[in-house]
Amino acid sequence: PQNAKKTMLKSVEIRKTDSPTLCHHGRIRQAIGDHRDSTVDFPWQGVRRGHRAGLRELNPPPFAVDMKVVCMANSFPSDGSPGDFCVDLREVYYRVASSGFELRIEQFQIPFREKVALTGPSGTGKTTLLGLISGRITPLEGRIGIAGQSLGEMSQPERERFRLRHIGIVFQEFRLIDYLNVAENIALKSRLPGSSFVQVQEQVEEIAERLRLTHLLRRHPRQLSQGERQRAAIGRAIFGQPELILADEPTGNLDANTAAQSLDFLFQAVESAGSTLLLVTHDTSLLPRFDRHIELHALLKPSDLPVSR
Repeated sequence: PQNAKKTMLKSVEIRKTDSPTLCHHGRIRQAIGDHRDSTVDFPWQGVRRGHRAGLRELNPPPFAVDMKVVCMANSFPSDGSPGDFCVDLREVYYRVASSGFELRIEQFQIPFREKVALTGPSGTGKTTLLGLISGRITPLEGRIGIAGQSLGEMSQPERERFRLRHIGIVFQEFRLIDYLNVAENIALKSRLPGSSFVQVQEQVEEIAERLRLTHLLRRHPRQLSQGERQRAAIGRAIFGQPELILADEPTGNLDANTAAQSLDFLFQAVESAGSTLLLVTHDTSLLPRFDRHIELHALLKPSDLPVSR
């Protein structure tokens, strides 16, 4: 149609593969940036065990076709230079009708590879902002660009796939899946097409070595300390080297010593992956470690006075 928005296809890839993929026992809870009650189905076709990384391998059908179409959204003005920023928010407005909570952000940008700390009083919308940036929450108005692509131009399934490929999330409460071992939790995003079992296993082992989790790969979350669980959660977030890592109070449930160690691991992992980091914290002692510190109220429009989260 003449009034349709123009879209540029970044790539179209049709792939035939017989490489094995990971299997995570039927139905699992999506802990990577999705709601707690979301589930996803997996086929079950006979599992082989005994791999050195503690992963379980699925015997796939002899032939499978994966067709992937990635679209570049053209929702930014030509003078906006969205390619310079990993995160690019403009005129974003979000409101919860039941509580009256509002969040208005005129502009918020984070260049690639920058490490940013976000602070502010409880209940002012820090977690909501992370939800908007990750695509879990949809604004009523405005544009949100991540790594040059507009979330508003995507359907919900497309946003979920984009989040899995391009955004890693570290939660305060870890959100590891209890019945998966550490290796399987780290490799959770490998359910996406295009990753061979060998590649996944190599990446899990590399991440585990970096986070000092190699000897814990076959253990389950209940067998880990708080610090070990957080390291496993960090490993899951950086799997696949996403462009953006979002961390919501990742050290809030840890003692001071464990918190410092976990932050060391997070920074090392982010630096190694070349990712951008946006971390929410109340701990002002951490701020000197970041490239930039932003108070949430500095992003809000003057008329925006949130009353609850």
